[in-house]
Amino acid sequence: MNIKYATFVFLVFGMLVVLSSCKDDEVTPEQIELKTKDYSMRVCPRMVNEYMTMDSVIFRADSPEDYYYYYTVNGKMDNDYELPVLIDGQRSIYLSSLKTATDMDPVKELGASIHHVFISQKTGKTLYDLCFVSADYNGNYIVNAPTTPAAKAKAKKKARKKKKK
Repeated sequence: MNIKYATFVFLVFGMLVVLSSCKDDEVTPEQIELKTKDYSMRVCPRMVNEYMTMDSVIFRADSPEDYYYYYTVNGKMDNDYELPVLIDGQRSIYLSSLKTATDMDPVKELGASIHHVFISQKTGKTLYDLCFVSADYNGNYIVNAPTTPAAKAKAKKKARKKKKK
């Protein structure tokens, strides 16, 4: 066996041993808190739409069981009837986004409850707290998944629109 070849094999084997012994560092709640503060300072406040502003994102290492997104709601959505109806209707969208968000993996690994808290601009009261627990985002099902109307229902709707014209 050639000495250069043996040295090369030895070096490659040594690198493999070293690399295999290196494990991914586990992300600590303190690191998540720092990243969350940084994100919140860089991004917030941010307009979500004309009626909603994301004000902050909060995670505390001393209580790692909860992760919060805070929103201020204004205009016609600033009431305790319309907003819950809208948010409940979009629950599956929020959940799908959460399930696929790889940047949230450390938080999900902690099993934290992830809250989207909507606060009234007029009154300062919490209008709605959309909360996902570990069973929601780690499960294989989607709660309140939107359904597509059947083709016949779509045709009937088009026919009604034509009659109105």
